[in-house]
Amino acid sequence: MIFFMYRKFERVSLRLLVWILLFSSFFAVCVTLVQLYTDYKSSRSTLESHLEQMANISSPPIATSVWNYNSEVMKDILEGLLTQKEIALVQVMDKENNVILQLGSSAGLRDVVQKVPLYYKESPTETVLVGHFVISATLTGIYKQLVSKAIVILISQLIKTLLMSICILFIIDFIIIKNLNKLSDWASQVKYDDFNKPLELSKRRKSEHDALDRVVEAINLMQSRFSKTISDKYRVEMELREENEQLKKELIESSSQLDACLEKLSKSKDQDS
Repeated sequence: MIFFMYRKFERVSLRLLVWILLFSSFFAVCVTLVQLYTDYKSSRSTLESHLEQMANISSPPIATSVWNYNSEVMKDILEGLLTQKEIALVQVMDKENNVILQLGSSAGLRDVVQKVPLYYKESPTETVLVGHFVISATLTGIYKQLVSKAIVILISQLIKTLLMSICILFIIDFIIIKNLNKLSDWASQVKYDDFNKPLELSKRRKSEHDALDRVVEAINLMQSRFSKTISDKYRVEMELREENEQLKKELIESSSQLDACLEKLSKSKDQDS
């Protein structure tokens, strides 16, 4: 199919297709990057809100287990949190930030981390700081989603750009290249002594008068001027030829009359002598 299109279209059309594809691909990539960045910010914001919500819900029972030194309850709570697919690390630390219990591992420096203080309510009017709770989520899932989405968007944009470019190429070939080829054929058939054939493009409505029509009108006007110039030149040449012929006839007649006069003069001289 590509070989057929290459044979069918002119090089100008193919160059236009290449430039259209390049610019369209550039803008498609830019739009894709903006969309991916927007999705990343939205997904990260949602993840941070989810972490904050889980930390606020889990901190009261964890603070109670820390106050009571109940490591079994603390471990069960942390293991339950770690079952969430985006959670990578959960930590319980004392007031001096020493780790009491840790489950999971950090996936990297770009993890989303939420750290909340653990307050135990010793009495209705008094709370005690017993430590800190740290919950960390990895961005690996978000990155994987963005990569998959980027592939889908780029492929769809590429297909759409290719189809649109081919459609534009057909339109350009039908509206412009076809008429340029007709102009080229007309110019190659024009002869020096035949300027009477005007240039005509495909049938077009008067409302579609555009640059191509103005070019055709200018060429036809130039053709009519050339034709008039050549006709005037031919007419002047013919008049000059007629005048030359007339002069020749007059010269011949004058020569004949002059010869006759000279002959009569010669005879009269002979008789006088």
